[in-house]
Amino acid sequence: MKQRIKFSWLMACLMWCVCVCAQQQTAFLSATSTSHPYQRSQWTVEQCQAWQEKYGPIRGINCPYPPCGAVLQKEALATCARIGYNSVRWWPGSWTGDVNVFVRSVEEWAGWAAEYGMTVSPVFSFIYGFFGSEGKEEDLQKMLEHVRQITRRFRGDDRIIMWDVCNEPPMTDPVLTPRWMDWIDAVVRVMQEEGCTQPITASIVWDTDLASCGNTTDPLILRRHQTEQRMDLHNFHCYNVQDNFGQTTEAIVGRYARMDNRLLVCTECMTRTNGSTLQRSLAEFSKRHINFYSWGLYTCDSNWEVPWGVSNYYNNEPMFHNLLYADGDPYNPYELSCVPRFRFADEGEEIYPGGELAEVWSLRRAWKWMDNGPVCGMTATTLTTAKANLSAYARKYQVVAVPVKYSEFKQNANTFYANIQSLADLALTKGMRLMPILMQDADLKQYDAASLGRYAYNVMNRFYAHRGISAWCVVRQTSASFADQMAVSMPEVMRLARYAAPNQPMICAPLVDGTTVADTLAADLPNLLWRMSDMTAFYAAAAETLPAGWIEAVQQSYRRPVFHLNATAVDEAWEELHVNWITSSTHAHDLLEQAQAQQFLPIANPHTARWEGWEAWQWMNRRPVVGRYFASPEAAIEWARTQAVNPRACNSMSVMLDYRTYAANKEGYVQLLDSLLDTAEGSGISVLPILLSDRYATTPWRLLVKYAEDVVGRYAQDCRILAWDIYHMPAATVGNLTAIRQVLDKLFPAVRALSPIQPVAATPAVRTNTLEEGFDYIAALTHFQGTGGWDRLLHYMGDVDLTYSIWCRSDIICIDTSQLPAQVGWLLSQTKKFGRPVVCTKWTPKGDLNAELTHFKDMHLGWFADSDVDASMLTNYSFQQISSSR
Repeated sequence: MKQRIKFSWLMACLMWCVCVCAQQQTAFLSATSTSHPYQRSQWTVEQCQAWQEKYGPIRGINCPYPPCGAVLQKEALATCARIGYNSVRWWPGSWTGDVNVFVRSVEEWAGWAAEYGMTVSPVFSFIYGFFGSEGKEEDLQKMLEHVRQITRRFRGDDRIIMWDVCNEPPMTDPVLTPRWMDWIDAVVRVMQEEGCTQPITASIVWDTDLASCGNTTDPLILRRHQTEQRMDLHNFHCYNVQDNFGQTTEAIVGRYARMDNRLLVCTECMTRTNGSTLQRSLAEFSKRHINFYSWGLYTCDSNWEVPWGVSNYYNNEPMFHNLLYADGDPYNPYELSCVPRFRFADEGEEIYPGGELAEVWSLRRAWKWMDNGPVCGMTATTLTTAKANLSAYARKYQVVAVPVKYSEFKQNANTFYANIQSLADLALTKGMRLMPILMQDADLKQYDAASLGRYAYNVMNRFYAHRGISAWCVVRQTSASFADQMAVSMPEVMRLARYAAPNQPMICAPLVDGTTVADTLAADLPNLLWRMSDMTAFYAAAAETLPAGWIEAVQQSYRRPVFHLNATAVDEAWEELHVNWITSSTHAHDLLEQAQAQQFLPIANPHTARWEGWEAWQWMNRRPVVGRYFASPEAAIEWARTQAVNPRACNSMSVMLDYRTYAANKEGYVQLLDSLLDTAEGSGISVLPILLSDRYATTPWRLLVKYAEDVVGRYAQDCRILAWDIYHMPAATVGNLTAIRQVLDKLFPAVRALSPIQPVAATPAVRTNTLEEGFDYIAALTHFQGTGGWDRLLHYMGDVDLTYSIWCRSDIICIDTSQLPAQVGWLLSQTKKFGRPVVCTKWTPKGDLNAELTHFKDMHLGWFADSDVDASMLTNYSFQQISSSR
C-alpha cells in the first residue's frame, strides 16, 4: 500500500512538472475555442518583442548544403556554427506533400542544429506541390490537413524559431496572386487554430526595389499587404540593399511601418555582383534592427556562385552567393568576421566600417585578376592621343591609360560615355585594355566629394562588365598641393564609387617618393589611398627613382599587385617583385623593348602548410601555362632542345618520373632530372614533375615517402619547377583505396615539411559521366538548376571522398582528361568551385580544338597537352578577362 501511495505521489509530481514545462513552452497560447483548445490569435507587438528578447538577433543562413557527397549535412551545419550563425532556414522534405518526409526532415535538421546551439526556420515547401497551376479546393483542404499535423507535431518546440509558410508567391499575376494570398490566409488560420507556439511568417514581400516599396495604389500590392498584415513577424527578401546608395532598407522599413510596428526578418540576402555584399547588407540591417538569413554556405551542385540565369560552365567573378569555396576556404575572409559581430546597433552607431574599406577586393580576387602576367602600359594625355596609341602600339603594350574629365561628364554625359565606349571597344580589337583615370587631385579642390563620388559611380556602373577596361584609376595625385583636401574627400568618394561594384579593380595612386613609408595602419594620405584600393598603385614625383627595396616594402605591407603609374625606366628587379608599370607617352617608344620582354619570376616563399588561395594565384601571376606532357624525362629533354631553336609556343612541360629509376640508381635519377631542368631553363620552359602513379600504389608507403622527400628536398627552392604533382591519378587502375589513402596521408605532410617554394598538388582520377545526346550541359549548370555538379562526376576505382580530399589538400587544382569538350567543361565547372588556379597536368585533345582552347581561355585553365598543338593557334594566347552579369 505504501509503495502504491509513493508511486502515485511520484506520478503526480511528474505530471505537475510536465504541466509546468508545457505552460512555459506554450506561453503564447490561449484557449479560446472548444473545438480548437490551443487556438490563439495573431501575436501582439509585446509578444513579438518577448520573442526577440528570448532568442536575440538572428544571424541566419539559408540552405547551407555541403559542397559534395564527401561532406555530411550535419558537418555543414557545424561549419555554420563555427562561423557564427545561430539559425538555419531551408526547405524540408519534398514538394510532393508527403507530410512524413517533411516531419522527418525538420526533426533531423532541428536535432543537428540544436547540437551546435542553433535554431531552425523551416519553409513549407509542400504548398507549391498542392497548389500547382490551379489550386483546387480539394487540394487546399489536403494541404491544410498537413499543416494541422505539422503544427500539432512541433507545437512547443523551441528549436524552431519561426515558420515561413510560403516562399515568394506570385506578385504580379492578376489571377494567381489573389488566390495564393487566399491560400496563405487559410494556412495562417489553421496554424492559429492549432496553437502554433512559434511566430508565423511568409515571404510575401520580395519586390524590394524602391518603386515597389513606395507604391500605395497597386491593387495586387495592396492585396499582398492584407495577407502580410496577418503575420506575427514580417519577413522579406532583399538582394538589392545597394540600390540608390543604400536607401533600399530604409524604404522597406517605411513600407512595413505603414502596416504596423512588428519585428522584421530578412530571410534572404546577399548578392555580390551588384554590390549587395554581406557586409553592406548586415551594416544596414544592424542599424535598423533587422534579423537576417544570408544565402548559401559552400559552392555546391546548386551553382549559386553564378547569377540567376547564368551557367557555371563559364567563368564568373565575383561569386554571387555563398561564403565558402568547396574546400572551406572563405571567398572573402573579411565577410566571416561580419557574422559573429552582427548585433542591433545603438542609435547612430556604426558597427561595420564604411564601404570604402569593407568593399575592397580580397587578396585572392586581386591576384586572380592578374594571372595573365605582367601589365606594361603607357599614358595618353587626351582621348584623341589614346585612340592613336591604341593603334600604334597594338599588342606591344597591354594597357593605355588616359585621364578623363569630370567637367566634360557634367557638360554632356552621353558624349562622355560614347568616348569611353569607343576607346574600350577599340582596345579589345587591338589586343589591349583601357585604364581610365577618372579624376586628378585638383578635382578634389574644385568639386565636392559627393558629386565626384557619384560621377565615379555612374561611369564605372555604366562599364562595370566591359572586357576592354583593365582597371579604374579613381584618382591620380600629381602634386602635394591638395593633399589635405584629398584626405578629407577621398573616403566619401570611394564609399560612393564602391556601390558600382565593377568587375574591374579600383585603384588610387598617391604621389610618393623614397621616403614614403608603407604602413597599413598609418593615417597619412598614401596609406589611406592604398587601404581603399584593390591594387597598390603609386605615382612617383618627377625624376624620382624608386629603389627596388622601397617597392618591395610596399608589396610586403599590402600584399597586393603593384602598379607604377609613371615609370621612366625599368628596373630588372621588377621582374622578381612583379611590378606592373605604365609610362608616359614621351617614354613609350624608349621602353617598348622592355615592355615586350617583360616577364615575371616566381615569388618564392617557403610553405610548410597548404597555401592560401591568394598565394597560389600570386605564384601563377605569369604567362598562362601552355605546356606539353611527356611520359619520360628523356622524351621531354629531346623536345625541349628543339624549343631552343624553334619559335616557342609552349612555356612549360609536365613530366612523368619513374620511381623504379630512383630505386635502381639514385645518382643516375638525379643526373637525369638535372639535365631536364637545365635543358628546360635554356629554352625558357618551366617543369612540373609527376612523382608517382598507380604503378606503385602497393609499394610500402615508407619507401614512397622517402623517395618524395629526397626529390622534393633537393629541388624545394628551385624556381624552374612550376609545381609538384606528387601522385598522378590515384585509384585510376588500382582499387586498393586503403593503401592509396595511406600513401597520400603520408605524402602531403612529408613533402610540405620540406618547406618547398613551389605549389604541392596531386591529380585525382576523376572524369565526367557521359552526357547523353541532346543533354543541355550548359543549362544544367545554371544557377539553382540543381542538376549539375559533382553528381555527374565519376572517380574511376576511387570515390568522391578521395577526389575531394586531394583537391582540399592541394595548393593548385589539377586534373587529367581525355574527354570531349562538353565533359571537360563540366569537370572544369567543378574545379573552379575551389577558387584556386586549375591546371590540366595531362590533356588529350579531342573534338573541336579551337573551341576548346577558347573555353580554356575563358576558364583560365593551364594545360599540358600530350601531343603538339599547332603553334599558330597559340599566337598571342592569353586568358579572357573575367566579366560577370548582374
